[in-house]
Amino acid sequence: MAIFCFLQVTSFVIHDIRRTMRTGLSTLPVPDLIRELVIAHTKPGLHKVYDQHAYLDEKRHALDLWAKRLRDVVTPPPANVVELAGARAMREIPREELESRRLRRAFRRGEKVALLVMLGMCAYFSWKIPEWVTEALLDAWRRASRGELKSWDDVFGKLYGGRQRRRVQTLSHTWDVWFRVTELRDAGGAPQRRLI
Repeated sequence: MAIFCFLQVTSFVIHDIRRTMRTGLSTLPVPDLIRELVIAHTKPGLHKVYDQHAYLDEKRHALDLWAKRLRDVVTPPPANVVELAGARAMREIPREELESRRLRRAFRRGEKVALLVMLGMCAYFSWKIPEWVTEALLDAWRRASRGELKSWDDVFGKLYGGRQRRRVQTLSHTWDVWFRVTELRDAGGAPQRRLI
């Protein structure tokens, strides 16, 4: 408590630490469900009954991000380090928006699997489903209700056939690398050359 006397903090309670961390997690790329679980809130609604996953890795990742944020506050970069405007701008755009833009471009180029990938990411990270995905799914539903679709391959592309299978495997490997590089970046480490 001596530090609080030094800082002249008069009305501190331990709960302030919890509140500060929860507020800080909202500024980081952490899904809302994970933010709530980190502070030991229960899952909402039927999630607590049907979703028995403990989310340990996700909570650990959120706490690693928070630790990095605190380290940056306590030990700011040297004065002679200048952040590039482009890097700052990219960091200010939420990860879900960056991924949505990239996958929307791929989808518009005819890569139908991008729709499924975006849905998977939304489910995994608890992201809001982007408007372009909703529109594509509604269009598919309309076409299906008129009998214009032969199979879901018409919507999502052939997932496992010939070159497409190799492409999906490559995409899967790409995601593994992306998750690992993101993990390392968020933890303050540098990606290893052999990883890429």
